[in-house]
Amino acid sequence: MAKRHIALTRFGGNVRRLREASKLTQERLSELAELDQTSS
Repeated sequence: MAKRHIALTRFGGNVRRLREASKLTQERLSELAELDQTSS
């Protein structure tokens, strides 16, 4: 379980770093990825 946590933490950090380098907000990135938090 610890390895999974480390991998997810690293993945999240990479997404954030790339998103910020692209000057995208979380909302804009989700729109571009066609993600909707209200859908399942």
